[in-house]
Amino acid sequence: MNRWTALISRAATEAVPIAETDCAASDGTGPDCRFAAWQAALARMAGRAPIEQIAWVHHRVNQLRYVSDRANWGEADRWETPLELFQRGGDCEDFALTKYFALRRLGFEDAALRLAVVWDKVDQEEHAILLVSAGDSLWLLDNKAADIEPAAAYADRYRLIYSLNADGVMLPTRAERGSDDPARMRLSRNGRALVLHVDRSPRKVRRDPVGPVRPS
Repeated sequence: MNRWTALISRAATEAVPIAETDCAASDGTGPDCRFAAWQAALARMAGRAPIEQIAWVHHRVNQLRYVSDRANWGEADRWETPLELFQRGGDCEDFALTKYFALRRLGFEDAALRLAVVWDKVDQEEHAILLVSAGDSLWLLDNKAADIEPAAAYADRYRLIYSLNADGVMLPTRAERGSDDPARMRLSRNGRALVLHVDRSPRKVRRDPVGPVRPS
């Protein structure tokens, strides 16, 4: 079972809200109860305007705690379920994935959502965000930003490395990569990490398994 499918399966077991009586027996502030409150609030957002749902999900998830995978799990890279993010905090792709799952529950089509790994030219690091299509607009949901932003506003800062959703990995076009793209890019596909070595003339690609990609 690949990494994406495994994550979907793990997250599906968290879809049933924790019983309110379980939280009533405690002070209601534990991570499981906070997750139960999140699920209840998410259900109340059903039927709202898409842009309102996007902004609400972004704001609520961004309030959670940032923790690196190394500090959190002792691993170079781990994709967390929403419950795990509420329980332990997480890093940028965990924020993006929790937003993905929330918007799917609110009825957004999978094709409208893409987890994107980008190169942040300002912070000089790999980073993960969520791209959301709504109407004629493409929105960027970033744990570094307080508000949702049009993706075009970050065109000079973020260079797309790859994006993915349930349909698989999508590589950027040459125009999306830009002229300063490195000759070596790390990609994650079907649960495996790959390195693409690009020879521009003639253009060819060689894929070799390597260790996991580590977005910030």
